[in-house]
Formats: sequence, C-alpha cells, structure tokens
Amino acid sequence: MALRDLSKHLRRLPQKQLIKELVHAYKQYPDVREYYDRLLEPGSEERLLIKYKRIIRDEFFPSKGDGKLRFSVATEAVRQFRKLRMSPASIVDLLLSYAENGVEFTMEYGDIDERFYETIENKYDDALTFMKEQDLLPSFRERARKLVDDTRGVGWGFHDELEYLFEKYYG
Repeated sequence: MALRDLSKHLRRLPQKQLIKELVHAYKQYPDVREYYDRLLEPGSEERLLIKYKRIIRDEFFPSKGDGKLRFSVATEAVRQFRKLRMSPASIVDLLLSYAENGVEFTMEYGDIDERFYETIENKYDDALTFMKEQDLLPSFRERARKLVDDTRGVGWGFHDELEYLFEKYYG
C-alpha cells in the first residue's frame, strides 16, 4: 500500500476509531511502542540509548558465555535507534559505543580477522561522518581520539586506519 493510500484511509476514520487503531498498534508492535514512548515520555531517550547500547554490548560481551559477534544484530540496533528520531548526540554516542566495544574486544581477545576490523572501522567512520554532518566533531573529539589511542599495537593495520580517519575529520 502506498503512503498516500494509508493517509487517505486514516483521514476517513472517526477520531475514536483512529485512537483505537493507534492504541492497538502501540500494544501489538514494540517498534511503535518505542516510537511513542520516545515522543511522549520524559527521559525515554536516555533509557532507550542504554537499552540499545546493551544490545550491542551483548554481541561482544554477553553476561553469560562468549560473545556471538553477530554484526547484523548490532547494526540492526543502530538502525532501529536511528528510526526512533533520537538526538544526533545520542546517535553518535551509540555509534562510538559500537566501535569502542570492538576495540575492547580485540584488546581482550587478541587479533581477530579482517572482516572484524573493517566492520569496526566502518562504524567509526559512520560516527565521524555523522558528527561532521551534525557539527558535533568538537563535542566528541576526546572520545574519538581515545578510541584511536586504545588501538596502538593492534594488528591488521587497524590502528593506522582509525588514525587516518581521525586525521581526515579532525586534521
């Protein structure tokens, strides 16, 4: 169905029916619930940021067992968080958190494979790109620098790529 058709359908509904439809969607679909919680509940952004950071963290360092490192799960968490129309600073926080977990993981367990490093480099680049677009580079400079510094001595050219990205954005 096209968005135009949905709009047409919703405009035809009496207000009580429209409210009933929204309440049903809120109860039935977690994404809708999070969206409205974000809009209407004070403090929900911080709560949701913590929730999505936990989803990412659990892929690297679950409370039980070894990390599964399902990048698809962590990447989906970032995508879902962004769909909730969070503040740019919270989005940067989540992206940097993703990269920081990757750095911590390699420091904890040693050299990983090239795909791992490329994924973490891409998340770091995504964070820097978004920071530049949102004029947030100065606000996150120290954190972005620390992430690079923490990778000294890590194999596969990982540190060099993060250093290159940092210099590209910060000069």
